Amino acid sequence: MIGPLLCGAMLILSLMRVAVPFGQRMTGDVIGVVPLGYRERLRLQRINVYLLGAALLLGTVGGWLRAPLNVLVMLAMFVILSIPVQYIFTTTGVARNRVVFRQWSEFDGYEEQTAQIVLRGTKGAGRFVLLLAPDQHADVVRLLARTLPDAASQPLASPAPTRGKSKRGRTAAA
Repeated sequence: MIGPLLCGAMLILSLMRVAVPFGQRMTGDVIGVVPLGYRERLRLQRINVYLLGAALLLGTVGGWLRAPLNVLVMLAMFVILSIPVQYIFTTTGVARNRVVFRQWSEFDGYEEQTAQIVLRGTKGAGRFVLLLAPDQHADVVRLLARTLPDAASQPLASPAPTRGKSKRGRTAAA
């Protein structure tokens, strides 16, 4: 009984990353829409896919999940991955499928990385990662340059060096 409940809960959490019944209200005029391809949608859900696969494997080996249920769960995850996802850029912020909407005032800049752009959050606000296909990267950078003009692309500040602990609990010499 626990196996189907676990898989159902995992599927619901995966679904809530891309579709919710009542989405967040977006403000401002739409200035750009960037749809995600299948590869980017898979990258967005990769941890959920890994965890669901591990649960299916352990459930099958442990005997608390049967093959028909495994096939049904895998098909449901494929359907979730097939849901269209897009980033919507407005004059006041950025949204992912109306599930998440973040105001531009929450960001102080962005960093370009391979296949993604990280919007740096101001103090008290978290970062927001835009997963992009290589052909969409330049268009989004141009759009961000217009909406965040005073926040040029700069590398993220590296964390302060920390001193590691040895196995005996003493700090290692720096």
